[in-house]
Amino acid sequence: MTFTKTNYDNSFSFCSSTFLPIATIPITLHLSGSNYNSYQFSPSNVITFNVVNNVANTTPTLSLFLHNQQKTFLDVNFTNNVDGIIYYQMMIGQSMTPLSLQNMQVSIKSGTWLLASTADFLSRIYTSDRDNRIQQIFQIASTTTIRINNLIPESAYTLCAYVINVFGIASSLTCSNLFTMNWGTVMKASVSFTQPLTPQQLNNVICYFTAVVGTSQLYLVDS
Repeated sequence: MTFTKTNYDNSFSFCSSTFLPIATIPITLHLSGSNYNSYQFSPSNVITFNVVNNVANTTPTLSLFLHNQQKTFLDVNFTNNVDGIIYYQMMIGQSMTPLSLQNMQVSIKSGTWLLASTADFLSRIYTSDRDNRIQQIFQIASTTTIRINNLIPESAYTLCAYVINVFGIASSLTCSNLFTMNWGTVMKASVSFTQPLTPQQLNNVICYFTAVVGTSQLYLVDS
């Protein structure tokens, strides 16, 4: 397995014969390479394999459901029927065509997670918004809510995903058109107090208003 500062997530699986007893097997990992002295395992260089009964090679499926819609982030429920690795791509625009699963894996393996951004240099020559990112996560068979942050308000997005089970079998591509909320009406509040507020009391007031208007403190203006 190879890890770098950008490629810090790796996984693998293996199958054994039925003669291997149900047990736990400790494995000691060793660093290698020309600069191995600069790194260390944390918290330990020992990992434990749990030998369990065989799992049926079930055809993997994956569904997406919008759980929470906000201006700059979306919470999406990922539901997979088997344990596996989920690859997803978030692209600005409606009904966009995603990368193939193989190209997603190649990009992630090379440490390329952000394909386009309003903050990169190419934004200087484009007139339209740019946002395209890919991600890889491992998830047991369940429903998990994943928050996708730093989105552009009032924008259409396309989210596409695959899941691969422990046998290397991939699900069919699942896509969903999503939208971030618009900025809505600017809300202005004028509050006066009979005595000076402590920093904690002022923070409580700010938190109250951010909760009411559903925004972040980053978007409050102190006039």
